[in-house]
Amino acid sequence: MRPTIDASAFQVELRRAARLIALQIERAWPEKHRAAEHGGAALMTCLQLALHYWNCESFLLYIAENPVAGWMDEHSLVLPLIDRAMLETACNALFMIEDLEVRARLFNQAGWKDAAMEISRLEQDADPSDEATSRYLAQRRLHVDAGRQLFRVSAEQAEKPSQIHQWPTVTKMKDYGLKQDGHIPQTRTVLRHLVNSFYKELSGIVHGDGYGQLLQGGFAHAMQMAPEKREQLRNEAYPLVRATSLLRSSAFLLCIICEIQQYLGYREHLFEVKLLRIWEVIALQKEVREIYELRYKALYDLPTLL
Repeated sequence: MRPTIDASAFQVELRRAARLIALQIERAWPEKHRAAEHGGAALMTCLQLALHYWNCESFLLYIAENPVAGWMDEHSLVLPLIDRAMLETACNALFMIEDLEVRARLFNQAGWKDAAMEISRLEQDADPSDEATSRYLAQRRLHVDAGRQLFRVSAEQAEKPSQIHQWPTVTKMKDYGLKQDGHIPQTRTVLRHLVNSFYKELSGIVHGDGYGQLLQGGFAHAMQMAPEKREQLRNEAYPLVRATSLLRSSAFLLCIICEIQQYLGYREHLFEVKLLRIWEVIALQKEVREIYELRYKALYDLPTLL
């Protein structure tokens, strides 16, 4: 009998938690944080993207485990690609929330910088006689100009967008702005752990480098394997890939939810208890338990089953 993943104990509650905290950003952004309004928008985007990625992964898991669809196990191989996107989104959110007003502006302006430089390059290379391309570029230019106002890009920055600071990669976020032997924010401790524990593996798979192909290459040659080996892949290896991805991605999404909850100070409707109960379920897996024990077990100091 094929092993299955019973995620019903937490999937519904995790999705509800993400939607509820999104509503708090949208409807109940505290007055004292109004100055970080664009920070709220950036956090909302991180949260919503992570939720969309997670929902997509859940759908792929359903297809891969669905006997009617023919056990499409090979769909499992794209799950680490989604996990990588969720990892980076979680790191962006955790890094941003340390100093939300300042870093959200950096995040938005760095994004505007890349968009502005790209549209300038396209305009320079475009054929003026191509009307369709000209209309397309004109529309993109309108969006870039609107973004300049929205993200408070100065005239000097707009003149020389290359001078706008670049948003750091997740590997640089680990030590960004920290003084030697200085205080390390708890969110940075989690960020460091996420990068150190997951980034190399997931990046290797996404880039298709030697390490990534070592991790997944065996699946690509399944049809050349002996029947008993193929059966072993289906009964043991593929379910392990799916379970690992589901629990990792759930932990990444939950980190975002918890940090936004802490920032907003939202404690209504026993929300902290609900978050703790989700952690209790997914932290039965060792990788997730390490994240939980690093910060969130102490953060939600409530009676626990773990």
